[in-house]
Amino acid sequence: MVEQTRSLFRVRRVRALMVVLASLVLLALAGCGGAGSGNGTVAPAPAVTETESTPSPSGTPTSPFAKADAQIAELVQAPVSWHAPDRLAADESADLGLSIGSTAELRQRIAEVLPGTITTPGGTVRVSPDAAAVLVVDPQEAVVEPNGRVNASTGSDIGLLWTWKVHPLRPSSALHLTARIEVLLPETGQPLIRYVELILPVDRTVRYTATQVFTNWATWVSIVTVVAGWVAFVWRRRTTSHRTPGDGAVPQGTAPPPDPQPDASSPT
Repeated sequence: MVEQTRSLFRVRRVRALMVVLASLVLLALAGCGGAGSGNGTVAPAPAVTETESTPSPSGTPTSPFAKADAQIAELVQAPVSWHAPDRLAADESADLGLSIGSTAELRQRIAEVLPGTITTPGGTVRVSPDAAAVLVVDPQEAVVEPNGRVNASTGSDIGLLWTWKVHPLRPSSALHLTARIEVLLPETGQPLIRYVELILPVDRTVRYTATQVFTNWATWVSIVTVVAGWVAFVWRRRTTSHRTPGDGAVPQGTAPPPDPQPDASSPT
């Protein structure tokens, strides 16, 4: 019985081994057939072609930066000049201006609007007739009020003038005045900004000194008045607390004596 059981196990092992070998053979044959079906060649990868950018048919640049450069080149280059006194005075207003260009009409308007001012060159800028300018200054140093704009341009000759009224608030050895010139490019609308600076000294005046003295004097008078009132109050309090009973004052912390009562035995 035992011998038959062992024979049965051997047969089953042999069958299982044969099944495994048959499976391996079939897998090997299938792999060879799949490899042979490709004719032994590998399909080439598709070629990558580099496309070249073609220029615009009109010949204009297509890059945004190139467009901006082209528009800037089309602007007119003109000289910038300041027109201001050589010195300013504290707490006193003064007129000054900034001009772009040098047309005859512009020079005439400068002589009319800003007489007695000194012309100081500020370089050159590229502008158009619709340029705008703003005067920037430290608000703790001066107050600026726009005074007007003159467009004396004739054709391609730029003639622009801006005027301001400047009121320095205190003396200074160097008051910085900065003009912000802005031009909008026609096609893109991007602003082209240029800064031109002017430095002027501000002198001390009698009016400014008198104002400062009066302001300080009023401040000190107020302080002295408060201190004097406080000293007087303390003095009165100390004097009252140190009076003696002989002075007719009641010592501090003592109740006043009662009023005398009439004698009951005395005739009424």
